[in-house]
Amino acid sequence: TLSISAGVFGLAVATQANMESSVSSGSTSLIVTPGRQHFHPGSGKAWARFDGTATSVTAAAGYNVTSITDLGTGTYGVNYTTPFSGNSYAAVATSNQSQTRLRSMSAATITIICEASLSTAVDANEVSFIALGDL
Repeated sequence: TLSISAGVFGLAVATQANMESSVSSGSTSLIVTPGRQHFHPGSGKAWARFDGTATSVTAAAGYNVTSITDLGTGTYGVNYTTPFSGNSYAAVATSNQSQTRLRSMSAATITIICEASLSTAVDANEVSFIALGDL
């Protein structure tokens, strides 16, 4: 096992502050460990893929998602394991339906709506989302 510490190979190890800083996050002179990478602004902080037609909606794959709640036809609430630091984060959702949109976002949850043509809510068997921002 190789232990990486400050000064290895003439490079310093990035801190959380380095990763969150817009100035140093683009640095080519810092080593980024796996435990620090997720602090970078361009890194997905939460994501999931799930089947919204299932009796019990759970993520087939995901990161930083505690649970997914079926809130009614075509409407899903996603709860984050570690909330964002505020409501100023970006999220994108998609599904195999005509329209997929975000109804609401808070630091701890996001609500996704899937619709067929004519804005009729419909359950989707392929729903995915990713959220980026500061935890």
